[in-house]
Amino acid sequence: MFALKENMRIVPETPEKPEDIITELNLLESKHNYLAMLSGIRVAVDRLDEKSNKH
Repeated sequence: MFALKENMRIVPETPEKPEDIITELNLLESKHNYLAMLSGIRVAVDRLDEKSNKH
């Protein structure tokens, strides 16, 4: 999406239309749950920051 927006070359075998990219990303997300994983990492980082700021 960034490459398209910035008029740069896209990665080979990447769909050219934004709608197709979004569809592919949604399919990958439903299969692998990347957003939940990233959310969990964010929670862990926040907790570590809280602990380190208390000392």
